[in-house]
This record gives sequence, C-alpha cells and structure tokens, in this order.
Amino acid sequence: ASSMDSSSAEINLFVDNLGEQLAASLNGASLFAVKLLPASRNRFALDRRTAQESAKYVLTAHVIHDGHLYRVVTRLVSTDDGHHLWAETFDGVDENVLAFQTRIVGVVQEAARSAIMTVEIQVAQSAPAEALRGRDLVLRVLPFALSPDQF
Repeated sequence: ASSMDSSSAEINLFVDNLGEQLAASLNGASLFAVKLLPASRNRFALDRRTAQESAKYVLTAHVIHDGHLYRVVTRLVSTDDGHHLWAETFDGVDENVLAFQTRIVGVVQEAARSAIMTVEIQVAQSAPAEALRGRDLVLRVLPFALSPDQF
C-alpha cells in the first residue's frame, strides 16, 4: 500500500475508534441514547435521542491529520435552534494516540453532559406549570439539590 493509503487508513481508524469511544461514554448514565451516525471522510457526528423524539443535540468532530500530528475539533449544537453549546480543539501526536483519544473522550463527556444538563434545566424552569412532566420537575429542583449552600 502507498503511504497515502496507509495515512488514509490510519485517519479512518482514528476517527472510527474515537467515534465509538465517544458514543460508548456518552451513552452511559444519560437521559438520552447516543447513536453513531454515518459521516463523511475524517468526520463523524453523534446525536442524542430520546425514544420518541428526533435528535435534540448533535456532537460533531472534524479530524485533521498532518504527518504525526492530529487536530480534533469538536462541537455540540442544539438541533432545536442551532445554538452552539460547546466547542473544543484538541491537538495530539501519533506516538500517544490512545492517550490522546482518552483525553478527548474525558473532556467531551464532561463538557457535553454539563452543557446539555444546563440547557435541559433552563427549558424545564421556563416551561409553564401545566406542561411539566415528572422529568421536568426533577430538573427544576436539581440546581438546589446540587448546591446545598442555597438553602
């Protein structure tokens, strides 16, 4: 195989592995399921779905590979209004690719959950009382449960 084919295979493997790791980590203790979506070359997107609703949030990543260097640009967007919730750029090298992927997954997992929880709490707090569901009531009191100094 040519070096171009080898480089292309490496980037595809990196993107596939990173996408699977992110999907697995975000699928854990979350209010939404995560599904890996097909994507174009060097990109993937994860969407967070409830069983009956269409995607509410989309996590995308673009991977740039230049020699031994990787740059991964991630972005979390609300599909309701296109509001940009979070973004981060990560730089790494071939020699530490597994540690690099692990670092990305850790940061993205924490940031995505935090950003989504913040938005979901804001939505629940602004919903009219007659439209509240059990989940909304939990989300409304969550900030108080997490901040005992507010009592």
